[in-house]
Amino acid sequence: MQHKFYKLLVWGLAFNVLIIAGIYIFSQNRKTQRFKLDPIQRIFSDFHYSEVKNGRKCWELEARSANRLKNNVNKVVLSQIKAVFYPQRGKPVYLKANTGILDMNTKNVTLKKNVHIWQKKGYNLTTQEIFYVQKKHLLYTDIPVLIVGKGLRIRANKMRFFLKQDRLVFLGNVKGCLHKETLIKSGVNI
Repeated sequence: MQHKFYKLLVWGLAFNVLIIAGIYIFSQNRKTQRFKLDPIQRIFSDFHYSEVKNGRKCWELEARSANRLKNNVNKVVLSQIKAVFYPQRGKPVYLKANTGILDMNTKNVTLKKNVHIWQKKGYNLTTQEIFYVQKKHLLYTDIPVLIVGKGLRIRANKMRFFLKQDRLVFLGNVKGCLHKETLIKSGVNI
């Protein structure tokens, strides 16, 4: 009788160990599933970001989709981007690009593929890659750019757009055509 009792006790303990081990393994699998569904990996549609300082909107950005990088959660990959920069002086600067990356820590933005920048003056700048540096309020590129507008067509290897000063600087192999009368008529100071 004692032998049957010990045998039953061993089987009961073994059964309990199996149940506890199964619960432990099941709970570990559920934690792994929760991690896989973490918002870091989700894709957001109709993404919108605004930078406001001292109650004044500095710039805003919209994207059709946004996806946080798995290896750097502070960087957001964007597609079909539209942005507007609001300098303290001067008119708003509009920008659009196919893809880009927004660094949520520094607020710097890298924009790529079919980048277009324009102001209501009618000037349109195109390039394939441009960077925005938040601390300097600077848009720049080190690859060729083309600016076209009324009485103006300029090509250059590099460009710097200082948004605070509303000043555009072309660097490296700058070539262009200017039609003085057309520029004066459109309000450009020469």
